[in-house]
Amino acid sequence: MPHSVTQTPANGGPITVQALADFLETLEEAGQLVRIPVEVDPSEEIAAITTQVAVRGGPALLFEKVRGHRLAIVSNLLGSEDRVCRAMGAESVTALQERVASLWQPAQTPATGWLGKLRGGNSGDSLAPPQPRSVRNAPCQQIVQLGSDVDLGTWPLVAQSAGETGPSLVGGLVYTIDPESGVRHVTRCNLQMVGPRQLAPSWHSFSAAARDLAACEARGESMPVAVMLGGDPSHTLVAATLFEADWDVVAWTSHLTGQPGELARCRTHGLEVPAEAEMVIEGLVDPAIQHEQPSTSTAATGYYRDLLGQPVVEVSAITHRNGPILPVNIDATARQNEQAVLGRVATRMFLPLLQRAVPEVVDIALPYGDAARSFAAASMKKAYPMQARNVAGGLWNVPWLMGLKMLVLVDEDVDVHDTTGVLHAVATQVDPRRDVWVEDAASHPLNHAAGLPGVGSRMVIDATAKSTAERGGVWPAKVALSAEVSELLRKRWAEYGLPERTVMAVDKSADRVRTMFGEIAGRYDFLNHLLSMNVDRYWRWRTVRLVPPEESAPILDMCTGTGDLALAYYRASSDETPVVGADFCHPMLVIGADKGRKAGANGRLNFIEADARRLPFPDDMFQIVSVAFGLRNVEDTDGGLREMARVCRPGGRVAVLEFSMPGWQPFKGIYSWYFRNVLPRIGQALARNRQEAYSYLPASVGEFPSGEEFAERMRAVGLRKVKYYPFTLGVVLKQELGIEVDLENFDPKLMTLEGTAFAKEDAERSVWEDGPGGAPSVRAVRPQGRTAGQVHYYHFSDYMAPIASGTFRNEGMVICPCSGATVSAVAHASSQNLVHRAADVQLKERRKLVIVPREAPMSSIQLRNLCLCSEAGAVVLPASPGWYHGVNSVMDLVDFVVSRICDQLGVDNDLIQRWGE
Repeated sequence: MPHSVTQTPANGGPITVQALADFLETLEEAGQLVRIPVEVDPSEEIAAITTQVAVRGGPALLFEKVRGHRLAIVSNLLGSEDRVCRAMGAESVTALQERVASLWQPAQTPATGWLGKLRGGNSGDSLAPPQPRSVRNAPCQQIVQLGSDVDLGTWPLVAQSAGETGPSLVGGLVYTIDPESGVRHVTRCNLQMVGPRQLAPSWHSFSAAARDLAACEARGESMPVAVMLGGDPSHTLVAATLFEADWDVVAWTSHLTGQPGELARCRTHGLEVPAEAEMVIEGLVDPAIQHEQPSTSTAATGYYRDLLGQPVVEVSAITHRNGPILPVNIDATARQNEQAVLGRVATRMFLPLLQRAVPEVVDIALPYGDAARSFAAASMKKAYPMQARNVAGGLWNVPWLMGLKMLVLVDEDVDVHDTTGVLHAVATQVDPRRDVWVEDAASHPLNHAAGLPGVGSRMVIDATAKSTAERGGVWPAKVALSAEVSELLRKRWAEYGLPERTVMAVDKSADRVRTMFGEIAGRYDFLNHLLSMNVDRYWRWRTVRLVPPEESAPILDMCTGTGDLALAYYRASSDETPVVGADFCHPMLVIGADKGRKAGANGRLNFIEADARRLPFPDDMFQIVSVAFGLRNVEDTDGGLREMARVCRPGGRVAVLEFSMPGWQPFKGIYSWYFRNVLPRIGQALARNRQEAYSYLPASVGEFPSGEEFAERMRAVGLRKVKYYPFTLGVVLKQELGIEVDLENFDPKLMTLEGTAFAKEDAERSVWEDGPGGAPSVRAVRPQGRTAGQVHYYHFSDYMAPIASGTFRNEGMVICPCSGATVSAVAHASSQNLVHRAADVQLKERRKLVIVPREAPMSSIQLRNLCLCSEAGAVVLPASPGWYHGVNSVMDLVDFVVSRICDQLGVDNDLIQRWGE
């Protein structure tokens, strides 16, 4: 049965990937999957590699060669918020939250309450999920092992650390059923192999599996179980983050994805499991049998856990796909493992349901995201004294949060995802005797700090503003700058003569920057080229020229955004040179990857989602590490520099291209005025009212060090031989303001911009050429007797430029060098850019057009195209002088070609010795 993928429907509904192989393919295309081709040991090595990558927010890892086994293992599969959203077919966690909120619609007739409806109580309610279909020929049962054929030792089970007593199935989804109600439950846990056909699960007493086992024991029955590995990753998210204990994970997944899914009946008992699983382990649990050997396994909290006394699963069958891929969830680092990420996502995803249970709650965050959910901060709308105690009680009554042992409550204007802001509220608004209270309570089984197993305490810190009844006096108001003064400072700051970086500190928190640029990703390239007047293209090209790639040496472009600099390095490097573009903003990476595909990029160009503060690469990996217009957006700029230095090889090169404020007048004032007044308004008009991003730009530029100051910071992180080159926007602004340019000292190379055209007005001649990367550009040539003039440039797709019309008077045009593609466009009057259009105008107006072909040798097709151009009136002037011209060097060749071009334009010159002289 083929893997199934449901594409985005016209109404913008969810995308659902129903098989692990499909999801891995999606991740690989997005640069979020790295293949490990070398052999690795399933005992500790896989876990150690995964941990190092996970703490840096790195990609999913596919271990293709596992020692002693033929099957592959994938880890860190849902180790980032973006990959979780991909698994659910959502663009963002906010979109997931909106999807959850839209699902809850009150029924017309009373049912069993909203939680009862979500359990499936009222069939007439709009929450009734698409019903899963039962299938016979399931992919997860392509190969079946029964009875004595089962041997867990032949499978690549993983040991996470040296203290574990045996390898485990890490992160399996254990399916059980309530024998009384028939409701299907899923518990996510590790299962350690304790025999060839025995597993010791690490589920705890709060879990659905433990409750179902107790119900079976009361009935004197064994409990059937099915352990699912792989399959639709959305099941993993829902199973790991069930908001309500009695939800059916299959039904709830159907709610979120809008897809019914397919189920397959197990071969040795009546449980049904998702048919798209990679592998299913069937078995029975006898409530009377417990694991009697001292054993330890790794818990999701990052500590060891004793398995003595745990139930034992007697395996009766193993079914799987042909060549399955086994996913593992490494728990060794509690703050940044998959469970932690899933916990943070679920907190925001299920917020609408939490607010229905506790209406006062505005937002909630699990800063440390551990599986036990031991610490949380929640903001609330406060209406009466001591309300925080009631809110705390309401949160503890939600089964998903019952394990909280520390809860901080703050006012609704505090961002609970900003730990510094939460701690400030605690420091300034809490009296320990009045606002902190502790009470005895049931303790989460993973809370090893409790005095007795399952018995502990919990604490609430009320960091809200206190009413008169609570404090006995008026609570002081927060100091805040008035809106009028804030606007005044924004408008007049340049008048004060203060450096830009003394303006109020720019908020560069990772979440804000990621969200802000994600919102303008679709218009980012267009706005950058427009607002920089296209000079950003030249700056990137110039960077590649200053720090050129070396043969086969890998290149990393950090904070790559939409990948322009990574693509520039890709084009400039050999076919053996790998280029990686890394960024933590997924919408930008999607555009970068799409640009790579359109450019015909092969497998040596990859885009990977990664945080610049924790790059998921080993030390000394890249020969060149670059960043363009991104380092100032890194929350810890020096930390980003240290990461660049860490992954750069000894003898390698680090290149930073960045905005900074100029120090000389009057350009400093012009620059500041443009960035603070013009740029945000254009950004607002063209980026769907996302003015924030373009107001953020001048503030972040103002704070960024320039010149020698930044060079010193580079040296401080261990970089040597640091040089800086000022690239100024002033060159273009001077020309646009009509300031004269001395063409005698003008270097045309400095103004040859990729994808940009330059034209000379006032009936003077122009030389058109193919610029960097084959993009058309134009530069001015000084006519005889003229010493200065104006240089104007136009975007090569700007058909409103004067040179696109016959009304623009000129004495000639030259395309030098002229590519075969441009020759073809001119020959067939097929205008695809401004160069083609201007050439077509020259011919129809019977004006001079000189073409200097670039290619040699030429095919018959190219020769025919040149003939067509010549027949239409163009002069074809190959750069090939006769032997008798005495060309003895490259400069002689240049002088000859330039002289012959000037001759065609009627410009006197003495660059060459003429015949008969």
